[in-house]
Amino acid sequence: MFLLSNSSAISSLNLNHQDLLLFEDETLFVVSHITNIDIRNDDSVNVLEILNLENSLNTSISSFEFWLNHSYTNITIEDGDGSLDFNTVLEVDSSFLLSVILRPELAINKTEIIYISYSLLDSLFLEETLNYYYFEFYSTINFPTLYHQLSIKLPKDSFLHDQSSVTEIYPASYSQDTVGHRIIYTWVEEDVSPSSNPLYFVRFDIPLERKFPIWAVIVGPILGLMAGAGFTLWLVRKRAKSTFQTISGSLLNDAQKTLLKLVQDNDGKIKQRELIIITSFSRSKTSRNLLALEEKGLVKREKWGRNIIIHITKAGEMVIA
Repeated sequence: MFLLSNSSAISSLNLNHQDLLLFEDETLFVVSHITNIDIRNDDSVNVLEILNLENSLNTSISSFEFWLNHSYTNITIEDGDGSLDFNTVLEVDSSFLLSVILRPELAINKTEIIYISYSLLDSLFLEETLNYYYFEFYSTINFPTLYHQLSIKLPKDSFLHDQSSVTEIYPASYSQDTVGHRIIYTWVEEDVSPSSNPLYFVRFDIPLERKFPIWAVIVGPILGLMAGAGFTLWLVRKRAKSTFQTISGSLLNDAQKTLLKLVQDNDGKIKQRELIIITSFSRSKTSRNLLALEEKGLVKREKWGRNIIIHITKAGEMVIA
């Protein structure tokens, strides 16, 4: 599902208790709040929010509250040891207050990283008259936040809508990066006060269907003869591929098919930790099924620092193509 920020980015922030003096009252602080939004297509918008909490109260805390300002589905909330319990209250205008129960209680001056993942509903709009997509996201800041980062990853080959009569992206203080054929826009703020409601939006176009160039019409008959000569070879390969898919696919259980599809949908590689978050599978279940896929030659695993990166193979691509 998701574009994940490297966890080392959180731990490497040069923050100390002197920074906390920016806010007068003792409270629960958010050392860093990172939001990654992955727009795959017009009906798939996935969000991962990573909060690094610090308890600056004079007592331990057992829960905290978190606002979601959009309708959502498939939500999971986890710490480093697995899923957390939470309660949800619908307030107004599709705003939801989540009460998350910590495990164990967060002691004084201790920190805890929380992962909140979900899919958005009715958040991406097609402006039919102008033929572009509009996406907006409100991020409520519940607690004093020292570092806030939000990234939006556009669908493959998409680009900002360029029209002088509308603002294509907001706020204007963003950075841009490209991964494969997808553009990522990122905003960073520091020392964000509670109860602020940053708004982010982007208007973007999807690629138009390509038309045949004039030269293709001229040389069409020649290309037709060449295509006819290669049709038989293509048909043989297609049947062989179909047979391979049928046989290989029948040997996979539902969990293995799910994991393989997620790796493919994430440009062919994904961190094992992300698969656990997205699927809500246990670590042992995820590892066991990935090992089975690796033994079948459908994925390969690569150790990268503290992370394990899962890559799909050519054979894996054939199975789910």
